[in-house]
Amino acid sequence: MNLGRTIVDKLNALQQTGAPGWASLKPNGKDGGYVIKEQMDGIDLQIEIEDFDKFSYMVKAIAMTRQQAPPSAPLKDVLLRQSGEIEKRITYLLEGFRLVEIDEVNGSAQVRSLTPYKKGDERLYYEVLLRSGNNLTFTRYRKQHQTGEREIVPSHLTLEIFERLVDDLAAVVQLL
Repeated sequence: MNLGRTIVDKLNALQQTGAPGWASLKPNGKDGGYVIKEQMDGIDLQIEIEDFDKFSYMVKAIAMTRQQAPPSAPLKDVLLRQSGEIEKRITYLLEGFRLVEIDEVNGSAQVRSLTPYKKGDERLYYEVLLRSGNNLTFTRYRKQHQTGEREIVPSHLTLEIFERLVDDLAAVVQLL
């Protein structure tokens, strides 16, 4: 499987021709950018991209759902394995990852940047939210120290890092 390469190739085709490479690339009306939807190897993928060029992408969110039924193993064990894989695999972004919390009642786990980037009174960090053992969402947030409010900010990713990230997240969501 190379879901990341499929997305990169289609975005490159769009960049060169100006015409969408597939029908599921839609302009995102609220603040510009694109929403990409793709199905491959039993995974439903949705990516929000604010902007892109031939070298990099401004990614707001990546969401994946494995189409097959949730795992039969205890959900906590699956979430622990998935969060461990994120910590082990995704070491090439601005910050590493660590498991913050497992919510057994809601069947979810939160994995965040080990050490958030500090910029003045702001903190920037990545977050992967795992749900039900077959769903995940990747985002980057900015949190204001004074207000405590957070907002999604795009992750600036090179083509190579974007492709690798999509593939690594797909491998995580397929773990049982």
